[in-house]
Amino acid sequence: MRERCSVAPIPRRIYRAVGSGESSVQHNVQGVLAQARERSPGLANVFVHYRARYPEVQLILEATPGSGPDGVAARAEELASLDEPLRAAIGPALYLISDGEDEDESLAKLLVTRLIERGLMLVSAESCTGGGIGAAVTSVAGSSACFLGGVIAYSNEIKIAQLGVSPDDLEVHGAVSEPVARAMAEGARTRLGAASPSSVIGISTTGIAGPGGGSEAKPVGTVDIAVATATGTTYKRLRLFGKRDTIRHAATQWALKLVLDQLDTLSPTLSDRDNVPTPTSR
Repeated sequence: MRERCSVAPIPRRIYRAVGSGESSVQHNVQGVLAQARERSPGLANVFVHYRARYPEVQLILEATPGSGPDGVAARAEELASLDEPLRAAIGPALYLISDGEDEDESLAKLLVTRLIERGLMLVSAESCTGGGIGAAVTSVAGSSACFLGGVIAYSNEIKIAQLGVSPDDLEVHGAVSEPVARAMAEGARTRLGAASPSSVIGISTTGIAGPGGGSEAKPVGTVDIAVATATGTTYKRLRLFGKRDTIRHAATQWALKLVLDQLDTLSPTLSDRDNVPTPTSR
């Protein structure tokens, strides 16, 4: 269509975030966008809209021309000049800035790319997400270069036998708890990634996806996520909303984002890189 009708693509910038709601993103970027509109006629005409698929929010800027035959549209370079101020305004929730040309962009694809670049491997221990993390990662071509595998530890018996979770922690704290989430991530890392421990990241999810099973202390949508690396284990409790499938999807996306947040702190040794499996065509 572009070739036949001589239609030029409209320059755009897409800012993708997990961890900040649509209203928060909109509020935080208002000042930056207001200042930008004062800089040039093209930026004054930029069309701003938001797209949300829980838990992700996208801020989309399109260089639309102003009204009238001489309407001015922003250049691609002008849009790109907003990257740094918008990065600061959105904060750590922002995980990707793009021009929207890659239709296959996803959080999983970005994570796979970054893992491979750093020579790092991922293993998973999933309860409430039921394999969602593994499915998301392995949907990316070439993910065998960075994903070793995972355990779907839905029952307490599997958590104990396959991941080394303490029966006492399960008894005292329950399956949805910080000690269990940490133990699951650490167990996956040490048991599934024993060949190259300092290059392996373990991610775990345990939670209540509903519609039943919640309590006053742990309502439906409570999800505990832990990320175990060579430098330690981080933990986050989420309060997610929606139906069962929505909660499971949101927990999976959050897990991928939390792994991504840890990558810059890791630097595997050469000896561990030598133990990383050779990529295949999967």
